[in-house]
Amino acid sequence: MDSELDRILDHSHIAMKDGKEVYRKLVQMKQNGKASFQVVTDFDMTLTKFHEENGERCSSTHGALETYSHMPEWYRKKSRELFDHFHPIEFDHSITIEEKIPFMIDWWSQAHENLVKCKLNVADLEKMVRESRIRLRDGCDAFLHLLQENSIPVLIFSAGIAQVIDQVVRQQAHLWSNMKIVSNVMRFDEQGHMIGFEGDIIHTFNKNEGILEHSSYFKNIAERHNIILMGDAIGDIRMADGIHNIANMVSIGFLNEGDKATDRLPQYLETYDVVVIDDMSMRVPQQILNYLLG
Repeated sequence: MDSELDRILDHSHIAMKDGKEVYRKLVQMKQNGKASFQVVTDFDMTLTKFHEENGERCSSTHGALETYSHMPEWYRKKSRELFDHFHPIEFDHSITIEEKIPFMIDWWSQAHENLVKCKLNVADLEKMVRESRIRLRDGCDAFLHLLQENSIPVLIFSAGIAQVIDQVVRQQAHLWSNMKIVSNVMRFDEQGHMIGFEGDIIHTFNKNEGILEHSSYFKNIAERHNIILMGDAIGDIRMADGIHNIANMVSIGFLNEGDKATDRLPQYLETYDVVVIDDMSMRVPQQILNYLLG
């Protein structure tokens, strides 16, 4: 065992099913050097907080739209109805991911259709994010900065809204050149009014780098076979499905839901290498990164 890794991973907020395997992969990644790895991460409740220190819930990117002061009340009502109907399905462990996918497509399709009807203007985005309760995790800015300093590619893969993510990162951290956002992209007309979304829907269970297989981004990271993957949902582990020739992947799962964490922990331990329990900071990823770069 590595004493430095002991200090990082022996913590009350961390759980692992196979600590020896996590140690092995991290030691191998460190030996391979920083030019060999990349970061693939979810956004909502992964780079951002699930709740504040006082327990108050934070927003997701879709939540920022719902709470924006200029949105009509009918949109808020419809959004809450959709959430109440589909969110339990998303986290129902008795249903397979394949069975959930049609429900997720239906959810995102209806949400996007409702959003188009609101005639949102591109000029609203900055104010919307400032009004919202989206908060990057404590230390997220420093984590992203360190990745930039070491030229490590960061793919933010999200089922949220690309332009909202862009604004959050710009307002609360910095959108560095090594970062790429892949998410649902709003389309605007010449007057700046939202008229729809580009391409296919990206939802919780179809996020993977296969979408980027023929893009310039994929070509630029083709030789980076060591991966740090971060997510907060079971489906986020599939973000790496399109990556070829993985040498080592250390997956970090954020289990956010306080009192419900105990019930969901076994499934998270089966899915992720390292489970971070109800910690709203980037302490664990930051310390792992410091180890890999040390």
